[in-house]
Amino acid sequence: MSSRARAFLGVFALLAIGGMVVGPAPAVVADTSDFTFESMHAEYTVSREPDGTSRLDVVETIVAVFPDFDQNRGIIRAIPDRYLDVPQETVVTSVTDAAGAAVPFEAYNTGEFLELALGTDEFVRGRQTYVISYTQRHVIGAFADTASDEFYQDVNGTGFDQPFGRVSTSVRIAPDLASTLTGFTGCASGLAGSDTPCDVALGVDADGTSVFTAAVDELGPRETLTINIGFAPGTFVPGIPTEYVPAEPRPGTDTPQQPASGGTQFTDPPAWYWVLSIGHLLAVIGVVVAAITVRLRSSQKATGIIIIPQYSVPKDLNVMVAAHLAGRSRTAIPAQLISLAVRKNLRILDYPVTASGAEYTLQFLTTEGADALELQLLGALFGPAPVAGAVRELAPNDTVLGSSINAVSTAAAGQLGTLGYRGSRSTMGCVFPAIAFLLIFMAFGVLFVGIVASTFSIITVLGILAAFFGFFITIGAIRFAAPLTPAGQQQYDYLLGMKMYLELAEQERFRMLQSPDGAERVDIGSTTDIIKLYEKLLPFAVIWGVEDQWMRELEVRVHEAKLEPDWFASTRGFSSTSITSSLRGISTRATYTPPAAKNRSSSRGGGSSWSSGSGRSRSSFGSRSGGSRGGSRAGGGGRGGGGGGR
Repeated sequence: MSSRARAFLGVFALLAIGGMVVGPAPAVVADTSDFTFESMHAEYTVSREPDGTSRLDVVETIVAVFPDFDQNRGIIRAIPDRYLDVPQETVVTSVTDAAGAAVPFEAYNTGEFLELALGTDEFVRGRQTYVISYTQRHVIGAFADTASDEFYQDVNGTGFDQPFGRVSTSVRIAPDLASTLTGFTGCASGLAGSDTPCDVALGVDADGTSVFTAAVDELGPRETLTINIGFAPGTFVPGIPTEYVPAEPRPGTDTPQQPASGGTQFTDPPAWYWVLSIGHLLAVIGVVVAAITVRLRSSQKATGIIIIPQYSVPKDLNVMVAAHLAGRSRTAIPAQLISLAVRKNLRILDYPVTASGAEYTLQFLTTEGADALELQLLGALFGPAPVAGAVRELAPNDTVLGSSINAVSTAAAGQLGTLGYRGSRSTMGCVFPAIAFLLIFMAFGVLFVGIVASTFSIITVLGILAAFFGFFITIGAIRFAAPLTPAGQQQYDYLLGMKMYLELAEQERFRMLQSPDGAERVDIGSTTDIIKLYEKLLPFAVIWGVEDQWMRELEVRVHEAKLEPDWFASTRGFSSTSITSSLRGISTRATYTPPAAKNRSSSRGGGSSWSSGSGRSRSSFGSRSGGSRGGSRAGGGGRGGGGGGR
């Protein structure tokens, strides 16, 4: 490397690192991704223009379900505008709601995507429908590896962070193209690269239009439905690939700025500077390795411990404390409410009881058997001296109630130390970030010494970068939670045993209950006893996030015994669906806290997670380099895109 090149590299490193240090802090953007999509249906009409190029008319019907509080103003839909490096000339013709009324939107073309911000500055709640109509050109790819033209489409794309209840599509092929169809179709669903197959049905309309349909249910975040249809090679005239326009040169120049002649000339680094640079880099690596090693050792569980499935409720362990001990603090309140309900301390009503029309209501029954934390929770809900039969309607956005309830959960977390389940926090882990922070200044010191001595080493730049990354790695290695004591570890292992039991298949659980130990405690021949056991374990199913499965089994047993549990009342009767829905609604209202301030300066949300970030149209959710190779893979299509909330 010449001295001039090393000098230029050194200046570049200073500018880059300086930008990292003093650059503006990113704006705080509220998380608007916490919602779901009920469905998406895309209707595509493939036709051929007079010049032989392909044309696609698209109607997308997207149904989003937003939370019942002010979080979202609409959605972002990112439509890829390049395929195989060919611009697709996307033109949006309309955006409407389910009734056909126009939905305001803003369009922003990034060069690779056409991003549509749908909605206004007004918040929207609940079920919202968006119907997007647009046209594109050059949508058919000609692939040498399959010797065919292919319509290869990701319907919703792999750029959504939300799940979809159902994604479906219908592809209509113009009658004059029917003879060019090869008969090949493919369909896949899942994450990018998945080859999970799905069915494609073919029908023909009266006018000769061929209609291919496909659908898939329950797609998770970043999962897509992909369909591909083969045409005879040469059916369509391909578009002309174009590159992105390179950055403009500085005003008044024809070429990028070159270093000025003269000035300081850097020499090859002497041995002492190599030792200084390498020594600093090794120090950074050593601190990072030490921090990670200490964290791993502190996280290691005692050897020789075998987790045994447990089906009995732990004695003298409050449900909220158990949730915090298990690291599932968000489930503390809903699990405790279920526990109080099945123990007949309160009753859950999923219907209004007064003219106020609150959707969910809790009815107080008794304080009998409640511990101190449970009494505190009942007091927060019903007041200090509740009377049997008193009700508490849960209105949306009740910040006073939410603050009181969350204070009880915080008190339960504090019990971990009081009960001797967690020890004291160690400050030893903070030593490593402090050392790493000093090494950042040392890195610039090494660079400064080199500039003064008119020398430079690439190791210096690596040391600067390593010092910055090392600082954040050591912060991540700090163990903020106090370590478990032996008593806490024993309780945690017991909760893990309950989780193991809850996740077993029903036949395996019954086999355990028939063991010599279990047979004395549970009569599996009695449906009533099984229901009682399931009800006792229900709060812990909520803690471990398996309540849906557990409630479905409880529903079967309840209907089998022809019983109607009196701890839950619903106009829809006793069912797993109604219980789950009510539990989530009650939890949301009872623990409500105002959402973080939202950034109103941009209608496009906090960022484009669907963007590849590169200068070419090769994104993480669409193949741009080949055909289907005789099959179909999810995410292999070129035009799925993505989106999210705004």
